[in-house]
Amino acid sequence: MNLLFLIVSLVSVVVLTAQGVLIKRFGDKRPNAEITYTFATAVCAFVLFGIIALVSKSQFNMQSLPYSLFFAVCYAGSTITYVLAVGCGSLALTTTIHSFALIIPTVLGFLVWGEPINAFKIVGIVLFAAALLLMGEKAEKGERLLSTKWIILMIISFFCEGLAPVAIKLHSIALGEETASACNDVFMVMAYAMAFAGIFAAAVLREGKIRIPCENGKTKNFMLDSLKIALPLASLGGICNGLYNLMNTVVANNKLDVSVFYPVISAGQLILTCVIAVVFFREKLSLKQIAAIFCGVVAIVLLNM
Repeated sequence: MNLLFLIVSLVSVVVLTAQGVLIKRFGDKRPNAEITYTFATAVCAFVLFGIIALVSKSQFNMQSLPYSLFFAVCYAGSTITYVLAVGCGSLALTTTIHSFALIIPTVLGFLVWGEPINAFKIVGIVLFAAALLLMGEKAEKGERLLSTKWIILMIISFFCEGLAPVAIKLHSIALGEETASACNDVFMVMAYAMAFAGIFAAAVLREGKIRIPCENGKTKNFMLDSLKIALPLASLGGICNGLYNLMNTVVANNKLDVSVFYPVISAGQLILTCVIAVVFFREKLSLKQIAAIFCGVVAIVLLNM
């Protein structure tokens, strides 16, 4: 494991974990404003990449546009459904399923991009499937049931989150590593611009028409008021999100093994988030849920062997 891989992995684990914690904190402060928060986060990430693109003098390439759109759709779908799922379910379980999504680029690394596979990795994939089945098992008496709404949100989030890094990888393959590297920052700026436009529309439809009664008899707009509360946390969330996707571009452009990188950060995020959820948010996990998380961590370890 070289130094660059270690740095990229550590940064990714920390910022991914921080995103979930920030979403949970905002949800506690302002329920039912999750998409507004997501919009603010996307804007902050857009500003971050805009600054990076200006400093790095990144180049515009028209060939990047369809891959930017692909990433934008995946990013918007993943973030909206993830924050909604955190709002109606457990942070630990939501993050567990969300982190499992990185099995998608891992499997594609084996099947499409010719990265090495062995018996340990095959067992790891099977354990991932077992973990998902345990998550979906009917709860026993006294256990908390997973709501239908939460399950639907997590299915959408799972596939969108798993396909977002694929857009970056395909961009690097289509343009060539050198060309893609020269325009990666502008690629991300375009992606975030399209993403926050879509998320803004969703926020207006869901939260824009809600009015909050005031003591003087007047009302104020729920979405605008929520933005004031969201901005400090969303700024940090946007920076975290931008840094994570910056790490994805580093992985794609430096030929780092995605079938190792994504399992490593998935395991790290999963363990750290579950510890935070139990210790700081006082969440309780059933035996089946603990078994599912254990299977997921073991699967991730095996995928690195």
